[in-house]
Amino acid sequence: MSGRDLDFQLDAFRFSLRAAVIVIRGGLLLVCREPGLNLCYLPGGRIQAGEDSMSAARRELLEETGQDVGPLQLALIAEEFFQSGSGPHQGIGFYYVALSPPRLPDHAFANRSAEGHWFEWVRLERLEEAGLVPPMLQEAVLSMPTDRLRHLISRR
Repeated sequence: MSGRDLDFQLDAFRFSLRAAVIVIRGGLLLVCREPGLNLCYLPGGRIQAGEDSMSAARRELLEETGQDVGPLQLALIAEEFFQSGSGPHQGIGFYYVALSPPRLPDHAFANRSAEGHWFEWVRLERLEEAGLVPPMLQEAVLSMPTDRLRHLISRR
């Protein structure tokens, strides 16, 4: 593994490849928040050159929470096209469900790898209020089938 994130500029487009973990426990979803932003996202991050998406999801959760995750199941592949401050962005995300959630605190706790970021548990029925991004994940997490892989495409 080279340690270089698959996040780069291609002509006018920014391209990124991401892996994340969906951790649900007792009707609550683990999300990450940043100071000053009214949004949240799933724990995870950029896939590195030479790294498979499942290994990236495991590595990111361990780096961010200090906890290793057990078995993972690929649940969603999401393609997202959107405009950011730097121009058009295209991203592909691999979203894995933690089949046996890691031992994590029941209360909000600090993200070990990002200063000022923290994790908290959000009730599934309040996901829309929480501001989960990308927005297509809100419905996908709530209606996630356990027996098949879903492929989502979002243009916003």
